[in-house]
Amino acid sequence: MTKKIMIKPSGQELEIDEEKSILEALKEKGIYIKSSCGGVASCTDCRVKILSGEDSLTTPPFEEVQLLGNVFHITKERLSCQTKICGDEIVILDISGHNKEKDNEALRNKMKKGSLKKSSTRVRKNTSIDETKEQRRNESAQKRSENKKKWFRTWDDKKEVTEDEVSLLSKVSSGGHRRPKGFKTEGLEDFEESRGKDVSSNRLQETRKDSRKSGERRERDNSQGKRDSKSSRSNSKRFNKPLKKK
Repeated sequence: MTKKIMIKPSGQELEIDEEKSILEALKEKGIYIKSSCGGVASCTDCRVKILSGEDSLTTPPFEEVQLLGNVFHITKERLSCQTKICGDEIVILDISGHNKEKDNEALRNKMKKGSLKKSSTRVRKNTSIDETKEQRRNESAQKRSENKKKWFRTWDDKKEVTEDEVSLLSKVSSGGHRRPKGFKTEGLEDFEESRGKDVSSNRLQETRKDSRKSGERRERDNSQGKRDSKSSRSNSKRFNKPLKKK
């Protein structure tokens, strides 16, 4: 079954199949509608503006809402690849935003900007590489000497550097590449032996103190036990006495 639509700004009236989307129907009629995805609802290039007859259109599917949002009442735009005509009212579309010549020109400019330029490669010879290395070494040596002169006697800016100081600076190395100095270990063995003796003597003294304290505790406990036994005997004698007859 066919439905009627009107296209603005040309004012052309067409009859299209209701089972096909607006994009497919207009392409069959030879009318240009820009579409980058081919009608699978992954771009928004095929948007058309609905001027009237929105009640005769199918409801927007999930794919269309995901791309455009639920703002049809504000923008009046629909994806032509997801829109079909289901009512009897004439639908008026505005496709002024789809111009084949402008789109092709924009595509050509984009291709020109994105085209790869041939990189001018320069092959270097071994002689030039050696020369550049030697030049860099000389420059770095000159910078080091200038830094030494700059940081020598910074507290005295007015005094000029003499020849003797310059010779002294040449002898001063830039640091690094030095072996660590060895430690003197002549008296370490005697020191360790004396330290071990002191530690052992201290431990003996501590063990003796602990033994004395433990002996004192035992004596104290034994004396306390004897006192408790005597008091218990006296109490038993007191209560075990026979009662006198009156």
